[in-house]
Amino acid sequence: MFMRKIKSKVLLLMATILLSSIFIFSGCGGNFGGSTGGGNYNGGYTPSHTHSYDKEVVADQYLCVPVSCTTPAYYYKSCSCGKKGEYTFSYGEPLGHNYVDKPGLEPTCIDSGYTEYKECSRCEHIIDQIYIAPLWHEYVDGVCTRCDHVKTTSTTDLKYFNFTLIDNKGTPLEHDDEYEISLKNEYINELYNEVPEEIVIPSRINYEYNMGTVTSIADNGFASYRIKDITIPDSVKSIGMNAFIHAGLNATITVPSGVNLCYRSFYGSQFKSVILNDGIEEIPNECFYNCTNLSNVTMPDSVKYIGDKAFAGCKNLKNITNPSRADKIITLSNNLSRVAKNAFSDSNPELYDEKDGVLYVDTWAVGVKDKTTLEKVEIKDGTVGLSDELFYINNNDYLQETNLKCSIKSVYLPSSVKYIGYSAFADCERLIRVDGGIGLLYFSDYAFENCTSLTSIVLYEKVKSLGSYTFYGCKQLTSLSIMGDELMFGGESFAYCPISSISVNPNHVQFCVENNCLIDYGNGTIVIGNRTGIIPDACEHVLTCENGMRSIAKIGEYAFSGRVTFSSINIPESIFIIDEYAFADCKNLETVVLPTSTGDNKYRINEGAFYKCSKLKNINFPDNLYEIGYQAFAYSGFTSIDLTNICHQKNMYMAGQVFAYCENLEEVTITLEQRYLPALTFNECSKLTKINYLGTIEQWNKITKYNQWDYRTADYIVYCSDGNLTKEEVNA
Repeated sequence: MFMRKIKSKVLLLMATILLSSIFIFSGCGGNFGGSTGGGNYNGGYTPSHTHSYDKEVVADQYLCVPVSCTTPAYYYKSCSCGKKGEYTFSYGEPLGHNYVDKPGLEPTCIDSGYTEYKECSRCEHIIDQIYIAPLWHEYVDGVCTRCDHVKTTSTTDLKYFNFTLIDNKGTPLEHDDEYEISLKNEYINELYNEVPEEIVIPSRINYEYNMGTVTSIADNGFASYRIKDITIPDSVKSIGMNAFIHAGLNATITVPSGVNLCYRSFYGSQFKSVILNDGIEEIPNECFYNCTNLSNVTMPDSVKYIGDKAFAGCKNLKNITNPSRADKIITLSNNLSRVAKNAFSDSNPELYDEKDGVLYVDTWAVGVKDKTTLEKVEIKDGTVGLSDELFYINNNDYLQETNLKCSIKSVYLPSSVKYIGYSAFADCERLIRVDGGIGLLYFSDYAFENCTSLTSIVLYEKVKSLGSYTFYGCKQLTSLSIMGDELMFGGESFAYCPISSISVNPNHVQFCVENNCLIDYGNGTIVIGNRTGIIPDACEHVLTCENGMRSIAKIGEYAFSGRVTFSSINIPESIFIIDEYAFADCKNLETVVLPTSTGDNKYRINEGAFYKCSKLKNINFPDNLYEIGYQAFAYSGFTSIDLTNICHQKNMYMAGQVFAYCENLEEVTITLEQRYLPALTFNECSKLTKINYLGTIEQWNKITKYNQWDYRTADYIVYCSDGNLTKEEVNA
């Protein structure tokens, strides 16, 4: 009986210990002493647990950013133990704006007003609010009929304007000498009524014993001034930002020849007519935005660019005249080569001519009524250019998150079209064919970016230039024909295009085709790679060339980007430069064989050369490797890397994040010649546990280790010839 009681107590004690163990050790990363921090209780036990922040729990304790009108809520991901991670996930949908009507404010003689508008009750976002300029004083016998202000004595002496004289570097004048100066008015609102309504700006000013030539009107120079007439001298070469914002009063302003205008130079001004003289080349973004009183603009042939919203909101603009084409009411510059998006948006409808849903201002297509329903487009004959983002739907322009897509499937370009604007057809995923285009001269950047249904392109004889990333991401573009003999472009123009058929004018000054690769034999570069991965080492079609190079020395930018049709490549010995993103996103590439040596040439693997080659596991580095660029092998599939061959060059350069985000990388071998480890070299290599160093601990400690070179790696061990170091000891 006694022994039975003993056994019962022992069993009870064992059960208690077992339950205690369960409660003590069931937490992830908990400490024996109950601490929530990282330290351990002396003599205690910390269970080994690796947090996995893969849980998406919607709860207040994980809230990162609350839901708003335009964004969903964001929560931190968490571990199964409840610990909060650093990364987030989105949940739900944005609330959307809740607009309520708000009253307007009547303008006064000296203060502006605004129309009735709508304001969101949650985030205070405002729409439909239109600025109304001050009414200005109306004097009868020296007294304002509206506010009873008494007119004081005024003067047209320039000193009265309190102009500050500065030289062309912004330094105030101090000596009696000739300078280029800027007119910068420092009047305050209370003195608006004292500004003369008729202003003649002199070309030279003598002020406090300083003499200078007036070359510019400074930012905000005549902001909100009631100007009935103003004369700007030919000496003025620039008009600053907001220089005439909300200024003017039914006046005509003439801008001298060759003046550089700025962003919002005339924003909201009340001038009725603007005469731009010859030599002005750009009308910048929002230059005449919301000039609701503007009805006439004279535009010379020197204008080459009209910026974003340059004439947006000009609701009374009826005439745009060109001195060389006086027979038409709406005539843009004959030398105009680019019109930005929204250049004429929300302007007078009389400016537009519509055909099949496309809006035109003179010879430029500037808008589309509904991009989501239009499938077939025939650009009007006589059209010279297509404006920026003509068919592109930028979902960021919407107040609420959208995923709208352009519906266009085919487009015909008459021979009159010379210019295709920035992102004109970007993200037109349904666009299958582009017909015509025989008169095209210039493609702007990203013109056909991500047109994923486009299969072939013909570049006719007149094409002179392709912008950067013109056909970027056209994932079904397999056929390219170059009809002219002078067109030049870089590989980024066709980045991520799986081109398999290339034809080039045999008389081209610098391009040829070798093994279905487009070669720039002038500098020995593969511009567009093939789909086989068989890389040529010479241009067999160019046996003699006075200015060219027969050998191929470089694989150009994006040349083989996005190819998925080969698993291994052998780089010829003639090649010693692999340029930026040359093999980026080659998802099936597993093995790269580089030449062991390239003679006296220094081998370079530039930025992102093998970026996101997720299956790449095998590569040998040449003995004369001189440079590895930023993220050259980021997101690759290496499980181990041997760097013993890459540091023999005394001045060998390695950029940051070379092997960042290699999630399967477990082991690295480093030679004792390694002088430094760049910032974030192994960033996010979460499985890296073993670093073999072919030297002593003392030599390892002499290696310069830059900021967070081992950020978010596993708890690795460095194996040196005379002992080992833990990650904690390395970073101590």
